[in-house]
Amino acid sequence: MAAAQLLWKEQGTPDPLPAIEFARLMASGELSVGAFLHYESQDSEYLRNYIGCWGCMLIKLDPTSEHFTQSAQLLFDLQRFTIGERKVVDDQPTLEATSKALSQDGKSAAEEVPKHQKGDGDDDAESPLLKALEGVQPSCFYEYIQYLQGMSLCRTSNCLELCVAVLPCLRLYAEVGLALKKSLTQEQLDSLPASFKTWICTYACPEFQLNADRTEAMMDRLLDERVKSSKNVAITSTQPDDSALRLQILRGELSRIYAYTMQLELEIFDYYTELSKAIKKKATTFQWQSPFRPGANTATVEPRMYPQALTIAGSDSGGGAGIPADMKAMEFFRVFSSVAITATTAQNTVGVQDVHILPEDHLKAQILLNFDDYKGNLRVVKTGMLPNRAQIEIIADCLSSHAKKIGKEVSLILDPVMIASTGSRLVDDAAVEALKSKLIPMATLLTPNLPEAAFLLGKKESEVESSLDESAKQFFTDYPTLKAVLLKGGHIENETALAQLLEGFYAGSSAPTASAGKSVVDTLFINLSALGSAPDLPQLCGVHMGWASGQSADMRVRMQHLAGDHLVKVSIVHPRIQLANGRLNDHGSGCSLASAVAAGLAARMAPKGPAGSTPPSGPMEYGYACGAAAAPGATRKGYGGCNYGGELSRFLWAEPEKKDEAGAPAPAWESLKMLTEAVFDAVHFVSSAMEASGHFHIGDGHGPLLHRAAEKSIVDAQ
Repeated sequence: MAAAQLLWKEQGTPDPLPAIEFARLMASGELSVGAFLHYESQDSEYLRNYIGCWGCMLIKLDPTSEHFTQSAQLLFDLQRFTIGERKVVDDQPTLEATSKALSQDGKSAAEEVPKHQKGDGDDDAESPLLKALEGVQPSCFYEYIQYLQGMSLCRTSNCLELCVAVLPCLRLYAEVGLALKKSLTQEQLDSLPASFKTWICTYACPEFQLNADRTEAMMDRLLDERVKSSKNVAITSTQPDDSALRLQILRGELSRIYAYTMQLELEIFDYYTELSKAIKKKATTFQWQSPFRPGANTATVEPRMYPQALTIAGSDSGGGAGIPADMKAMEFFRVFSSVAITATTAQNTVGVQDVHILPEDHLKAQILLNFDDYKGNLRVVKTGMLPNRAQIEIIADCLSSHAKKIGKEVSLILDPVMIASTGSRLVDDAAVEALKSKLIPMATLLTPNLPEAAFLLGKKESEVESSLDESAKQFFTDYPTLKAVLLKGGHIENETALAQLLEGFYAGSSAPTASAGKSVVDTLFINLSALGSAPDLPQLCGVHMGWASGQSADMRVRMQHLAGDHLVKVSIVHPRIQLANGRLNDHGSGCSLASAVAAGLAARMAPKGPAGSTPPSGPMEYGYACGAAAAPGATRKGYGGCNYGGELSRFLWAEPEKKDEAGAPAPAWESLKMLTEAVFDAVHFVSSAMEASGHFHIGDGHGPLLHRAAEKSIVDAQ
């Protein structure tokens, strides 16, 4: 069975008339015309975004694809078709106007469309409900539109995902329209209100049916291409065959996308069914309850809870590192960043001239005021430069009290800024001991580079780089509650060590040689014991990233279970940036990496949409409305601010075998998945920004990382 047909069989409504009361009421003429016209007014806005989806799919379509011309022609046809469909909805046209719209925009069912009959909806014109709902958008329509916007605007959502998101609408309306047309005689059809008959004839026409079939065929082609590209990546020792991998991808994120948009379609029908009944009863109040999601109603549309994270670090007056870098990295991921500053510096790209450590009471006030305002919405904290023991103890106490107050775990991303690039110590022994005893045991992720890891473990750098696995095990032995360590590989240039890290990633001549120094390997170790329970290990279906302009290498990832040690090892290989002009603007890259991980976790942990909303995971989760003026909604009690941002990539995961009673993956599995994705996104982001930054001149010394310059690199990589 074709993949699209399988999704429809499992998630759709193959026999729509018995299942969809909206359709039955329309067929019998019992549906309130006033309610239907309110539905059409909302549908017009939905169709406007639907048209945009076809355009975005055209942009995202791979021009090197074997079926590019065929798919592009279909998308052009669908866009013209939907434009004509929206004209019919907007204009309530005569037969002649409908005929013209349909013939110009890809449909030819004009002879079946009735002339407009005055009086449609007159019986409902005085309904107090309709007057009260004038200009009110039902939450199901709101969420659907926001979701399609997020999918379309997200830079890394691909053509396949968009195709899956819009398919339920096409197939469901085709089936409902055809079922209604077949169930009615011509006389019965003619007796219906003109707006009903127009709707039925539009969705029952052969062209609409054909477009649904063609779109499903395109989805199958795109899935085949995804399977083929996933097979190009060395990811595990055992590679599934094409049919198994195809089903694995389908059963993962694609199935959730399809199920979610199908649910929203059915909610829209259910909402207007209940509204019609209320109008017919001449009710003066109306409260709709979603049959799928308890708590979702239409009286108000709650603002989205914007993802948030707190960064506690020093401030770089040159704008390259510390707090400025943290904020820019978080905003790139569309995460609202609050701050607590530990110290201010007077510095530029040439060097640091002065440092002023802020009083402990002032630091504590900054942290507590943020926690008091943002409450449970602020659950991710990133730390950077922590200059003394007193500050570290205050931070640990504030984090503990905040977690107790909100009744939820607070994720701490700890960047152990202890050693300068020159090799000199930045913090004293008392601060190091406080870091080890107070903060590292609380951390979700520790992000040391090679010198920092060696210092924390009391080893030589050569010992760490030659035995990363043993070094990671020592971290978790010394700090059993530490959940994960990301050993950054930028300092690892030893040929033997690099060769060991690259082993198994490439086959044949495509492998970069260690001696050429072309690759960096960042290694994430996750402590399964600290997650609370050993999760059913997920399998990575495939990640294959093309790279930015000027770099021919790609980004590869491998996940391994270190048997007997309760550890998962995720190795990420990416190009070592080597620009012809010799410039490397990477000042602040360490801060940006840790902040990007924090932002990735915050984006994945934040509630999405109105109460009760449960959209599928993936980049669309934080694909909020674009633009610097996108308000953070209910971010805080006071005035909101502006946010800027972009989205990055995500993995394809197989579903875990073990789930909880509700059928959801175990919390430990979700934690592992979120952390792995966030780290991968952060590495991709920083590497892209570093490559792009090298083409610009900023300052006379060590140039800063240019976060927004990563945008074009990331887009080019997709």
